[in-house]
Amino acid sequence: MKHFFKVLLLGLLALLFYQCKRKKAPTADLQTWLEIPYPGRFQVLSTTTDDAIRNLSFKVKKSVVAEAANPMVQALLRWDMQAEDFGLTTDEVDGAFANAAAEWQDATAFYEALKKHGFENMAVGIRKGAATVMVFADPTPEARNEQLLNLEKALADWPAASKYDKVLAFVEASELGKDFQGIVPLTYWQPSGDHYRKHLVFSVFCRYDRPFSARELEREWAFNTEGDRYLVFLEKAEQAMKAWAKEHYKKPYHLHNVMESDLGGDGSTRLKFKFPFTNQPTENTDAEFSPDGYFVVDFDIDKQAVGAVKFSKE
Repeated sequence: MKHFFKVLLLGLLALLFYQCKRKKAPTADLQTWLEIPYPGRFQVLSTTTDDAIRNLSFKVKKSVVAEAANPMVQALLRWDMQAEDFGLTTDEVDGAFANAAAEWQDATAFYEALKKHGFENMAVGIRKGAATVMVFADPTPEARNEQLLNLEKALADWPAASKYDKVLAFVEASELGKDFQGIVPLTYWQPSGDHYRKHLVFSVFCRYDRPFSARELEREWAFNTEGDRYLVFLEKAEQAMKAWAKEHYKKPYHLHNVMESDLGGDGSTRLKFKFPFTNQPTENTDAEFSPDGYFVVDFDIDKQAVGAVKFSKE
């Protein structure tokens, strides 16, 4: 009987040892997980939390991952630290990188077509179904429309053109060569494209299923009101407003801490800044604020100059 229990105990210990060996050790991070099915193939370049509010968790991440053999082939992988295998499968990874490789090939071919058709000081990026041409130059009206014509010719020379939306963007010339050369890497757009918006000045958009017509798109340029250049224009407008008010508005006034701006219709290159004020001091809170009037400043974006300044009741 003692011998029987010894054998049974040894059997249970052996089974326990076997189960422990079969159980996969948890991986510490995405790089470690990728090394198991893809040894040496990938490199995690950056990792950030993926919208904690929407996911109700700080454990859901997004990482830009690159092919070690060609670091310009980059894909964005979303993964959950609390899920088995981080919620990823090799099929998903293979699909993401097949798409990334195709987009890199398309971007490279597009870049060559652009160089053939008069583009200089530019870069190309493909992301979220859009091919973006970034031009690092002063966005004068002449330069904007010249590059539209050049882009129309280049698109006719690019076989993949019908697959993508198109964006032609003028970016501050001082940004040329700072973060990349030629092809815009996926890392540039992370975590949310803030760097791009900060330095973008003008852009025009054309859907993938719309014929690209430079003549039509000349009227559709959009000035970026989230960038640094907008803040420069705002400061100029505010200085002009205060100088005008000192000369022409004799009552005391108290500016509200929030102003308004309006670009007008599509393709407008004039900004209208409205500075609300009261004649008596107020708490200056949005909920209770009722302005006595506005100082309105017209601003010419292309000339980078203040136009008319006036008082308005509304």
